[in-house]
Amino acid sequence: MKAKLLILATVLSVALLTSCEIKIVQNEESLDTSSTEFSEADVSIENKGSSSEEKTDKKSEKNEKNEESSKKDTGNDKASSSDKTKSESEKKNESSESVSDNKQEAESSSKPDKNSSESSSEPVKENKTEADKDNKYVSEKTLRKLVDKSLDCLYNLELSTPRTVGEPIGNEDIYQVDTAVFKDYDDFQDYFASIYCQNFMDTVINALDSTDSNQKYFCKDGMLCVNYKHSGSKGYYVDWSDYLLEIVSASATECEFILTATIEEPADNPVKESYSKTFRAVCENGEWRLTASIY
Repeated sequence: MKAKLLILATVLSVALLTSCEIKIVQNEESLDTSSTEFSEADVSIENKGSSSEEKTDKKSEKNEKNEESSKKDTGNDKASSSDKTKSESEKKNESSESVSDNKQEAESSSKPDKNSSESSSEPVKENKTEADKDNKYVSEKTLRKLVDKSLDCLYNLELSTPRTVGEPIGNEDIYQVDTAVFKDYDDFQDYFASIYCQNFMDTVINALDSTDSNQKYFCKDGMLCVNYKHSGSKGYYVDWSDYLLEIVSASATECEFILTATIEEPADNPVKESYSKTFRAVCENGEWRLTASIY
């Protein structure tokens, strides 16, 4: 019985040992396999790293090429822009040169030729513009205002009478002038003073007795009155409607000018003719005034 047990124990121990050896061998084989897998993984990792390095190198090469090309393009752009700038500056220089040349030509053409002026006996005629009509001392416009007011006196105060109002004063020939025309006698005198110089006012207007009712115009109670005895119609044949004015001479204190109108005197066959007369104006207290009435 003991012998059987010993044999059984021996067999079991051998079997255990054998199984242990088999497991050990299997573990070793698995270790070898895993080591092989690890080595293959390392190899693949190395390959991936090298490929990524290659890709990185390629990218850097591409970037370097792109940078070089961009630098070249930038250089070309700069060169082209500088060329454009140069061409524009050259054009400007050319235009300025042409302008200066034109100025020189204009100046040379505007300068009178002494030889030609000496050889030519006829004076050079200048075309007068509207601006040339105004003298530096007195303008044509100023003179025309004075002439128009003097003609108003001629037609409305001398050749006729202004509008009157109310009943006759004292006798049937004297009436008061409408205050819408002259508000009083002083207004009447001021109107003349705005047209004529002081010498004319003193010798013609102020020299008269303002209260003398035998005059055509006189003052009564401060009002302007008219005596119709002196308002008879007079023949007057000058037409000033389209008169011409020409300044002959002028200075800071006086001016001489010619008025040209038309006249048509009564006749079997009336003829309209030119009518010219010379007048003067003087400057008093900074204002221009006529020395005589237009007639």
